[in-house]
Amino acid sequence: MSNNYVNGILAIGLTIGFMTGCATGDPTAHTDSIRSNARLSIDKGDYKKADEMLQDALAKDIKKFGAESEAVARDYLLIGDNLKEQNKLEEAEEFYQKSIEARRKELRPGLLKLAESLTAQGDNLVDQGQLEDAEVLLLQGRDIRRENLPGDSVDLARSKLSLGKLYLQAGAFSEAETELKNAMATFEKKLGKDDKRLGDARTNLGSLYFAQGKLDQAEPLLKWALEIYKTHDPASVDTANAENNLGEYYRARNRYADAETSYKGAIAIYEKRNQPSPKFASALNNLAVLYHSQKKYSEAEPLYKRAIKTYEDSVGKDGLEIANTLNNYAAMESALGNKTEAQRLKQRANKIIASN
Repeated sequence: MSNNYVNGILAIGLTIGFMTGCATGDPTAHTDSIRSNARLSIDKGDYKKADEMLQDALAKDIKKFGAESEAVARDYLLIGDNLKEQNKLEEAEEFYQKSIEARRKELRPGLLKLAESLTAQGDNLVDQGQLEDAEVLLLQGRDIRRENLPGDSVDLARSKLSLGKLYLQAGAFSEAETELKNAMATFEKKLGKDDKRLGDARTNLGSLYFAQGKLDQAEPLLKWALEIYKTHDPASVDTANAENNLGEYYRARNRYADAETSYKGAIAIYEKRNQPSPKFASALNNLAVLYHSQKKYSEAEPLYKRAIKTYEDSVGKDGLEIANTLNNYAAMESALGNKTEAQRLKQRANKIIASN
């Protein structure tokens, strides 16, 4: 779908929400309220404020209910969500694991809560590329839900959605399509047309068809997902990811003006959040690729440099994601006759690939 020497990156996104209640007479009602407010802060990108509230809830719940209580397990889960939103995946992993351990100690009524924690940790490992370990956890969560819930339950569909994303990333397209279609069918039946979980399913299924070159099937799914995310928050990371994905679709169709608009829309959202992330770097790389393919080299160069720096700030200097951008940048330098610089960039890319 791309030119031979330039590769764009689709920002496949999946967000599993964490909902809390605040029932009258519930002994956890106060900390449930804190968690709900923290969730709102996470959605707005105010991670520091969310962390302060969650640490407050955690301290209160440990003191009142004990370190292995369900209330504490919920705190750990949401702290993990907050860290994951900041791309602090290894730190998030620690708290997801704590949530799993606390919930493993519960009796059978707690199994579905354990499935929630297993799924969250599995999703986090998928984002780190640890697909084999992630599959074990996601299948455990899926099996618990399948044994304890109706076949068309929303929570079971969420497990299928997570597995679909994993299989998509692994290149197991047939398995991914089965899981994603099943999840989407349940969401369309049970949820409102603007529910974010439906957007997530459409994003991933659209990304699957894009990866297979089935552009006509990908287009409506990617557009529908973007509209859902915009309905919730036009300036959210989900909206930015969807804009980036649609930009890749337009570039594959040679609709360069539309692609540029989508990429720039995504980048503007990421810039406002002021949070380096691989998906931000992906959008920068993709816009650079667009300009590169049009021989607008002076516009592409600063974007390649920003993409590399953003990857370094979010995944480290040896992150595998950087290699793609380095190779793209090297191809441009070679086209400009800068052979020495092109060789340097390509050597760095090869070193990163060899070390991963």
